[in-house]
Amino acid sequence: MSASPLRACAPVHRPFLVSLAAVVVAISALTSADVRAQGGQEPPPLPADVIPGGRSAQSGVWLASDGEPAAAGRIPDGTSDAARERYGKLVGRLTTKDEVRSFALRFDLETRTDSGTPQEARRTEFRYLDEGPGWVYGAFLNPDGSVKQCQMRGPRENGARGYWQVLKDGTQVDLRGGDDFSESRAELDGWAALCHDLLLLQQPTRLRLVRLEARAARAAGATGVEARALVFGEGDVVVLPDADVTPTGRTQKLAERALMLEWLEVVTPDIRLWRDGAGVEAQRRVLFGIDPSTGVPEFAVLTQRVDGRIVDAQSTLLHLADWRPLESGRSKGGRSKGAGAKGAGAKGAGAKGAGANGDGANGDGENGGSWLPHSTRMFEVREAEGPERELAPVVFKNGARLDLFLLPDGSIGGPPPKASTFRPPSKAP
Repeated sequence: MSASPLRACAPVHRPFLVSLAAVVVAISALTSADVRAQGGQEPPPLPADVIPGGRSAQSGVWLASDGEPAAAGRIPDGTSDAARERYGKLVGRLTTKDEVRSFALRFDLETRTDSGTPQEARRTEFRYLDEGPGWVYGAFLNPDGSVKQCQMRGPRENGARGYWQVLKDGTQVDLRGGDDFSESRAELDGWAALCHDLLLLQQPTRLRLVRLEARAARAAGATGVEARALVFGEGDVVVLPDADVTPTGRTQKLAERALMLEWLEVVTPDIRLWRDGAGVEAQRRVLFGIDPSTGVPEFAVLTQRVDGRIVDAQSTLLHLADWRPLESGRSKGGRSKGAGAKGAGAKGAGAKGAGANGDGANGDGENGGSWLPHSTRMFEVREAEGPERELAPVVFKNGARLDLFLLPDGSIGGPPPKASTFRPPSKAP
């Protein structure tokens, strides 16, 4: 049974941001073994030191595809020219002078249930500090901007990880123990992992590169579900949602737009995924769909597996639109009309206008600014049905589980907040 993504937190023991826990699947995947059965038997594991991209058994460091230690921003030897070029575009657009490790952002949040029923849009605020396991604060806001209810994960006085909920009357609930709060703790762990991943995806030079590979996509056919199916190789098909996008001012299907992009596969141990909120390192795969004219990623497919199909039962698709630079650490402008649907056009991610007026046409590293998508849609997968089974075992759902619209009254980077701000204020004796 699935809970409503944005239900009120009536009983204290029910998780407040359950919507977000379900949605965080967006960036995430359930832990699964990545083994290939041969004749029904699992092959014996090879030592990590002899597997390109494995983890060294001697040193514990991750090895890139060239056998050297994987390092942030270091392209492995032997990487193709096409992959180098696409990574260069991504870095050229999104690189900043200063490493960003915190943000305080507000969103209009729209979600759907598992059955696709739209939920009431809510204004939310998230703060994140990428320190230690990651500290996170999430709140639903009243119309005047005051906090209605919030949850947070932060350090306790003794340095241990703490979990709290603060109700609208100021009551503080400690979520650290007991099965009654396990879902709330897992939810906060997931949001911490999601925030960590979002920061890294807009700072690709922070990713340790295990492997870079340029990928090519073609449509499986001209009509029906085949027109929504991107073929990246034999047996490797991504069936996209039957949804629209307007990156250049005219409405297109997601699949039509996807065929106009350049695709880059990145394998890295730095993506956490929501089930790994504790920060457990493991290799993950991110498939970027990059606008060749602007260098911004419009699509990102995230999955736990680094071999086999690009899309499996744990994969998530992010559609990132309406990219804009931040000015002095603040978002430029508010939510566009129909951002990600009808208003992402002239100054959005897919338009040449994204850099035409001097807003970092050659990357914002020159002025230390950051670029963020002001519209993010997240799609989950489902089992294939009917003719879809001929293409892939799982396909992306047509309806976005999550729509996030970034508001202008937020900031990213700058002096990091104190870790103590991610726990409730001490009560007077």
